[in-house]
Amino acid sequence: MKLLLENWREFLNEEKVTLEKWPSGYEIDIVKDPNSYDAYHIALYDKHNDQVGICNVEKVDAKPAEDGECDYTLFHNLYTFHVQVDPEERGFGPFLTDLALELAHKDGKRIIPAKLVGGAGTEGAVRLYDFYLDNRNDVEKIEIDLDCWEAYIGDIVSMDTPESFLYLYTKEPTIINSELAKKVITVQ
Repeated sequence: MKLLLENWREFLNEEKVTLEKWPSGYEIDIVKDPNSYDAYHIALYDKHNDQVGICNVEKVDAKPAEDGECDYTLFHNLYTFHVQVDPEERGFGPFLTDLALELAHKDGKRIIPAKLVGGAGTEGAVRLYDFYLDNRNDVEKIEIDLDCWEAYIGDIVSMDTPESFLYLYTKEPTIINSELAKKVITVQ
């Protein structure tokens, strides 16, 4: 069984796009806009210059209901994100997610799953965060004190919220700081 899981994980990792296995003609534009609700807009373009994926990294605008019993400092520095990639462009979702995590880190922020700030919490998001929680040692994960989060937002988190949604995530900028990134990623 262990061998089967290792082979399956290797198959999944083969599908993931990396800078080292970057498809010819594909490019990414990152636009930072401090005046909009989106902190960053990441767009993926194919070799025909058609947009085939986006990732919007958004500022979290929770209205704190601070009660004085918790340290809410961690909750003041959050982003969330939404990734959408054309189904034919397999493997780019995790790459765009890594970029979102790295951009948050550069800004001194952490990513909170969108479900905890009013998002949908889709099946894809559950799979993504489960993978990052269980398999990504290069991603820093901080468990959320659920009582403090509920006090901060003034609402109760559903009991059926997946465990991986109860963490904040960030990643050291290894992709966006690499020499390879300069060939395919434009930051504006």
